[in-house]
Amino acid sequence: AASINAEYMGTGSESRALQHCFFAQRACSKIPGVNPKSALPIKSVGIIGCGTMGGGIAMCFARAGIPSVVIEVKQEYLDRGMQVIQGNWARRVKKGKMTKKQVKGLLGLIKPSLNYEDLSDVDIVIEAAFESMNIKETVFKNLDKHCKPSCILASNTSSLDIDKIASFTNRPDKVVGMHFFSPANVMQLLENIRGAKSSDATLATAMQVGKSIKKVPVMVGNCRGFVGNRMLGPYTTVASMSLLEGASPSQVDKAIYDFGMAMGPFAVGDLAGLDIGYKMRKATGITDPAKRPEGMLYPFNVQDKLVSMNRFGQKTGKGNFTITRGERNRRVDW
Repeated sequence: AASINAEYMGTGSESRALQHCFFAQRACSKIPGVNPKSALPIKSVGIIGCGTMGGGIAMCFARAGIPSVVIEVKQEYLDRGMQVIQGNWARRVKKGKMTKKQVKGLLGLIKPSLNYEDLSDVDIVIEAAFESMNIKETVFKNLDKHCKPSCILASNTSSLDIDKIASFTNRPDKVVGMHFFSPANVMQLLENIRGAKSSDATLATAMQVGKSIKKVPVMVGNCRGFVGNRMLGPYTTVASMSLLEGASPSQVDKAIYDFGMAMGPFAVGDLAGLDIGYKMRKATGITDPAKRPEGMLYPFNVQDKLVSMNRFGQKTGKGNFTITRGERNRRVDW
């Protein structure tokens, strides 16, 4: 019986799936025609934004021992973001997974600032500002002005045109997409987006940066939603339609969890932040019924209503579910 089990463990469907994932992760880290040795050395990083994404990205680099400068537009945003970072690590200290000395060392690698001038000597900047092309234009023009000529300018956009963003600079060959998934300090996938003018060195560097912070970097093409959100779109659309047809978030998530997924779509929404999807929809105008294309299916009325109630998910303690720290069972109370 033991030999039969051992044979199945090596040839069964679960084993074959794990083997596929193992080799696929290694294959996707290689870009045909691009020499990984052309990657530029990255000794310091700039991050635009200290919100959910920017703060999480800063944590990733700190854990890798790479110093970063985090830029915000207001001191209160910086203070709030740094408090969240410190709070995340403080919880790990409480669980015995880190020491206070380690946290102090990590925080020392993150320099909060209000001045773009503090980015003058960084090797790469990752922009994690609001998902608006107008804001991206302002940010990238500032970066082009203040960063050294060799600095790579990356955007954490989850859906906007990388080539359009690159056109705001005088260095389109050094512009690339680097889309982290929320929460950035937890999720392993890093979706790097190739621009039409991105140089081989820029692409190789983006991939190397991902590996250095222990992500799984994947290079994809430039189109709306790239690959991750184009896959997630139909999934969340059907889940949202289920709500409108009478199912509860708990019922939908349980069905997906029982199927084998680690989390259901509504728990994932709370983890990522309902406000992020709402802002993306609002930026395209489709939250306004009058601006939607004729006949367009729009199943996100419930999520839009939750956002209007300041229910953004885990960051506010309430979203699709009401979440209490340390509480395993999520509750629906709306």
